Amino acid sequence: PKVFAKNHENKIIIIEDCGSKHLQDMSFDKNLFLKAIDFPMRIQKIPLQESFFNKFRLDAKRLGAELEFFKKYYLQHKSQKLAKSLKLDSYIEKLCLAASKQCFFPCHRDLHTRNFMVKNNELILIDFQDLMLANPVYDICSLIFDNYYMLEEKTKKDLLPKAIRLVSQSTSLSYDQLWEISLSTAV
Repeated sequence: PKVFAKNHENKIIIIEDCGSKHLQDMSFDKNLFLKAIDFPMRIQKIPLQESFFNKFRLDAKRLGAELEFFKKYYLQHKSQKLAKSLKLDSYIEKLCLAASKQCFFPCHRDLHTRNFMVKNNELILIDFQDLMLANPVYDICSLIFDNYYMLEEKTKKDLLPKAIRLVSQSTSLSYDQLWEISLSTAV
């Protein structure tokens, strides 16, 4: 969104009204979805202050804490048996181990179709308060496997390799390295 005014002292930012139409509200348009997939690469190029790198990082410790929070508060309303049958602790351990070996890039961390506004057939990304450093395919996996906008499996299988290729072009990581990271992210 366009920023009209900001006051850092009072922590106020006045931005444009982007309307009420979300990407989620539209029928599937592959070209528009590919435009959405381009946003993570643009975010990864945002220059950040050194202090940001140390403070906001989705490393193994933070990821473990978030997954434990999910397990405790989500599953207490669902089923503890389900968590045990899924061997959730084993998955959490594997994900945290994978996170400890990853490189980090600026990441939106809440990238889904409800956070894309559509105005004049252009996408506007909103909701940046979860921005932190995370693995470079976190956002594209979040978008392709969005729970608010269920893509067909065939479409997911088509989009993920294309998106990983785009990320490999904007990072120093190879397609194969990113594919391995995406497998652990999409779990």
